[in-house]
Amino acid sequence: MSLTLQKLLETRVHGLAPVLHPGMAEALAQVSTRLGGIDRTQHAYLYSLTIKADLRRYCAGQDLGPWSLEGNPRLHGQTHLVIPEHGIRMKVMKENRLVHPGGIPPANRTKPDRFLYTDIRSVQDALAFEVDQPVWPARKPIDLLLLWDYLRGANGALRHDAFTLRAVHTTAPGAFGQVVPTDLSFEITSPTTVFAKSRFAGDADDDDLYSYQIDTTGELDVN
Repeated sequence: MSLTLQKLLETRVHGLAPVLHPGMAEALAQVSTRLGGIDRTQHAYLYSLTIKADLRRYCAGQDLGPWSLEGNPRLHGQTHLVIPEHGIRMKVMKENRLVHPGGIPPANRTKPDRFLYTDIRSVQDALAFEVDQPVWPARKPIDLLLLWDYLRGANGALRHDAFTLRAVHTTAPGAFGQVVPTDLSFEITSPTTVFAKSRFAGDADDDDLYSYQIDTTGELDVN
């Protein structure tokens, strides 16, 4: 029985949901206390960075299964979740749809970031191993973006006490003001949810998902 790259990615990422959802809930609940009443509208980036730092702290104390926690938190809280044996690497970022069409910011100008965004492998390709084979040595990491955002209410207003999570696989660095190309986007549902939805490039409602942005050194949240 063959396994597509898409199925491998979705299975492994959804396996983190029991850690990511309570971690995000705790981070959102504590951020206002941690920042001591700092005006969110004037210093929204501090809230984004603090939430990411709290999520990292939470993950560091949990059993992540095949995943490991990597990245240099001194670089604007850089947080990566990695499965070394499969070559899967997922970068935690904040969405902001107000700035970038479709939500995904283009890669910054650094070579490593543009390399991270660029992958021409199709997620629909069958992997060259059987389902029960545990190791797949990837020559180039499969890079995903793990995106969180505040939940939007029915009137479009942000709810700072609730959140959304999704993972995307980009195929090119993109350009400012344009939609970043992707071939996979799927929600990371709560462990109590029994279904998940996947979106692919070309879907009519791709632009109705979520939003985020980063600057050249980390993240900048303008919500």
